[in-house]
Amino acid sequence: MPRYFIVLAGLAVLAFAAGAEAVVCSTNEYLEMNGAWTSSPAVKNAPKCTPCPTGMSNPAGVAGGYGDSAAPNLVALVAAKVAVGSPNNDLLTWCDVDAGYYLATDTTATSPGVPAKCSASDRTHGSGATTSAKLTCTAATCAGGVITPAAACVVRSNCAANKYLHTTAAASGSVAAKCTDCPAGMSSIAGSPTAVIGGVAASIGQQELAVIMKSWCDVDAGSYLSTDSTAAIPGVVSSCPTTRLSGGDGVGGAATTSAKFACTTATCASGVQDPNVVCVVRSNCAANQYLHTTAAANGEVAAKCTACPAGMSSLAGSPTAAIGGVAASLGQQESTVIMKTWCNVNSGYYLSTDSTAAIPGLTTQCLATETRSLTKLVTASGAGVQTEAACLVEKNINGATGPAGPAGSNGAAGAAGAAGAGGAAGAGGAAGTASPAAPLSTVTAAVFGAVVPAILIFV
Repeated sequence: MPRYFIVLAGLAVLAFAAGAEAVVCSTNEYLEMNGAWTSSPAVKNAPKCTPCPTGMSNPAGVAGGYGDSAAPNLVALVAAKVAVGSPNNDLLTWCDVDAGYYLATDTTATSPGVPAKCSASDRTHGSGATTSAKLTCTAATCAGGVITPAAACVVRSNCAANKYLHTTAAASGSVAAKCTDCPAGMSSIAGSPTAVIGGVAASIGQQELAVIMKSWCDVDAGSYLSTDSTAAIPGVVSSCPTTRLSGGDGVGGAATTSAKFACTTATCASGVQDPNVVCVVRSNCAANQYLHTTAAANGEVAAKCTACPAGMSSLAGSPTAAIGGVAASLGQQESTVIMKTWCNVNSGYYLSTDSTAAIPGLTTQCLATETRSLTKLVTASGAGVQTEAACLVEKNINGATGPAGPAGSNGAAGAAGAAGAGGAAGAGGAAGTASPAAPLSTVTAAVFGAVVPAILIFV
């Protein structure tokens, strides 16, 4: 027998030495012993995979690892359970309790437990505004007793995006958790299964004289907090104005805007925001425009968006890209234009006049046709003048325009026209002289034969 066959045979004996075939569980299955032992006929216990109960889950097993009955950490345990001389249903792996459920029946050595769904209508469950966290289970962590919904189902927000979670003001026994729409100009992400919220159970179990905020709404870019947030309200926002000191461009638009402002009880409860401060920290210019302040006397300086020069381009203003110094310029005299954002040099052009603190620079189109320049990023004054040599660094893959193609074929013939009107009836002829009766003529029918072709099929 070839040597490798001997090796394989030895491995097979080792694999089944425990008396049971190894199994690897799929997603949302747990590994347990099947309890199939009988003395006559002799049948041993063996590992098997069983689906997790509804509301529970488990990652897929990996050969040689988790969920594999032949994994190194389970080999000895499985062998011992296979050798037991009575039915054995012990669990080898467990199922986790999913978010939105609580453990209604505890885990045991032979059961993964039974979960129940948090009620969307029960006030003590959070009325659907709250939910439970995912609970990772092992024999130790889940076998700690049944978890009450009043404790498990009120620890995470279940509110949709652009809503905030709060408890209501009501008498004891009537306080409820609730999701309410964020005010205009504010937004929030949907409730997270990992973001802890606290104090809901306590509020639900007592009288509350006021609304109590449990999650918050952020101030959107383009708005500012005009009424402060409190423990009971998320605050009120207003749109950034188009006044000069708030970034207005002097023609009814706004050259600048505000950044998105993330709110919690600590960061938003610090007083109302000044639009002349928060609305001048981001560019509001469209694509292919740059932001700058104008040269003017004190009280007349304004923020403005101006088109990039030919051969240059820019992205639209970003709500995350900070700009600085606008408020200072608007509050004083400025003898020159001051650039706040810049324009990049397009491929096929080179920077022939350098950028300065007051201008984005000027470009010249490349003369070369076989090559062209790379895009040049400009982020400040003094970007560096280029020469025609910059046009020789990249092959121009766009060739000259080709000749016109041949003319297309004629279209299909049009539909036939409608039939003409019938002609007028002719005049009747004169009566003829009667003739002798003629013998009947014989009509002979013509017979046409049909020709049936023969088809030969060769196999």
